Amino acid sequence: MVRDLSQQGVNGIDAVLDGGLPERPYAKLAPAIFTAIAAEAGEQNLPLTVRAGGPEDVARAGDAGAAGGRGGSRQQEIAPGLLDRLKQSGAAYNPALVSLEAGRQLAEGRTDLLRRSLVEQVAIPGMIAATASAVQAAGSTPPPPDSGVAAHTLRQASEQGVLLVTGTGSGNPLLLHGAGIHREMQLWVGAGLPPAVVLQAATYNAARALRASDRMGLIRPGYEASLLLVDGNPLQDISDTERISVVFFKGERINRPGLLERD
Repeated sequence: MVRDLSQQGVNGIDAVLDGGLPERPYAKLAPAIFTAIAAEAGEQNLPLTVRAGGPEDVARAGDAGAAGGRGGSRQQEIAPGLLDRLKQSGAAYNPALVSLEAGRQLAEGRTDLLRRSLVEQVAIPGMIAATASAVQAAGSTPPPPDSGVAAHTLRQASEQGVLLVTGTGSGNPLLLHGAGIHREMQLWVGAGLPPAVVLQAATYNAARALRASDRMGLIRPGYEASLLLVDGNPLQDISDTERISVVFFKGERINRPGLLERD
């Protein structure tokens, strides 16, 4: 499967080691299969990312040479020694705090994440109403772990110099691709990280984890000029990233209003 994906031109391989929550478990990937996936990803020179459920999954991902992991450990804190192993291996850490926020809102039957301005601008017609109806019809669900452990682990990882990248788990209910990353950055700042660290995690660090830092992630001659120009200063108020004024993609100015027009 990894070879087939490589031949199709994918840029990376993602594996799931997480076994779910105690109230919502699912079968975990067998260790031998994960080892085979990691080995073949290395053979194909594809970065491997891993969704981890606990410290043991984080350790296994690091030992397998994963480029990064998301979710990390949401119920148990990651020990400083394991964080140091991640730092030494160069593996990236992505807590995906917004996915926890989305899980809590789903458990409570709330749809606040759909009512943000940027989401309402970019959602396809009918998506917000259909999703809100589905959430209300589903009723209450078991809540995910409190985000306190994940936020604490994120602060520890930052203090120990672990490579940090932002990610969201978008595609799950209440989380839209694109808009979710802006909320994730706000949650990082709320967890105590400086805006400059958060912005680097969302740009250059992410490019490093994807082995693309030689062409994107920085404003530098020779790099792809894919840029968001915003009204405000995200170094002072991280929510200013949502106040998008102009978009450039590889040096070409994008007609953003045209992209968001509804037929």
